[in-house]
This record gives sequence, structure tokens and C-alpha cells, in this order.
Amino acid sequence: MLAFAVSAVPQARGADISVDFIYDNLSGGNWIDVEGYGYGWQPNLAVSDPNWRPYSDGYWAYTDYGWTWISYEDFGWAAYHY
Repeated sequence: MLAFAVSAVPQARGADISVDFIYDNLSGGNWIDVEGYGYGWQPNLAVSDPNWRPYSDGYWAYTDYGWTWISYEDFGWAAYHY
């Protein structure tokens, strides 16, 4: 029998931010109705720059909760949360 010991990784606690707060404060894009899904937010860059890609303007940093994306984009605080 094999057994593996895995150290526990601290779990990130979800932020107490309302949908209204994000809707009212997220700039640099538009809310669009995505058929079969509902409302989603689309960065203006995704429309105006065919070379834009998510997770490309910033860097990965290791935090107490694991790896997280630190974005240089104005909307990064809301769009990149993994």
C-alpha cells in the first residue's frame, strides 16, 4: 500500500464584493449578453486589438494562497482572479 503526504495549501477566502460593485466599477470594457450563458464582460482591447490575449500584460506571483496573476491592465483586479 502506498501513501502520500500532501501539505495543506491555505485556501483563498472569497472577497466580499457584490456584483453591483463590479458592474459599477469595472472600466475598460462592456457588458455583453452571451447567448446560452448570460452576461459577461468583454475588454475593449479584445475588440480593438486582434493580438490581445488574456494573462499577457502582467506577471505570475506566488502568494500565501498559491500562484496569482498580477495584471498591469486597469480591469485586472476583477477579471483575473485565479
